[in-house]
Amino acid sequence: VKNMLDQFDVKSKVQQAKLQFSMSTRQDLNWKEDSIGYMTTNFDIDGNNYKITLYPTDLNDTNYELEFDLVTENGLTQEITGTGSQFKVLGVVYNGLLDVIKQKPNIETIGFSALTKDKSRARVYTILMDKLGRKLGWKTDIYEYGSGTQLDFEVAKPKTRKARIKTTESIRNIPAVKNILNQSDIKSPTQQAKI
Repeated sequence: VKNMLDQFDVKSKVQQAKLQFSMSTRQDLNWKEDSIGYMTTNFDIDGNNYKITLYPTDLNDTNYELEFDLVTENGLTQEITGTGSQFKVLGVVYNGLLDVIKQKPNIETIGFSALTKDKSRARVYTILMDKLGRKLGWKTDIYEYGSGTQLDFEVAKPKTRKARIKTTESIRNIPAVKNILNQSDIKSPTQQAKI
């Protein structure tokens, strides 16, 4: 945690307390899902309305992309810093994602992007990624794209090792396999008869 706090110049006890408290900020979110799997919800904090969008990026609905924005008169903006509520917003987004992941166990990855020049957004996403990864036991990674202009953050379920299925009969005894093996093995009865 100290490393994460040092990374973002979060040094004062007040800032650290806000960060800890913020992850406990929770709201009952009313997620709506459309026919193609886009999930959206809105919530209010300190007189501001925010929108979270989570949408699948693959046909199996296992990989999702996250966006959260401040709703303004002019539309949506990712500028949540300066509202005085960024830690609360982060807490609601964090807890909302945990709830969705519990409801949809098929989710294997969640990604989110920020422009490299948007250092504030990158900090928020790094904190969100690290917290989710630790809580879920998932792997985290950051990728750089667009000649360094974009950062992609990813939280991914660790791949589980599939148990081997024990067979009661050796694969070598299956007639089709046995025939192929006999054709290529010079010690096989088929090849010995040709010698």
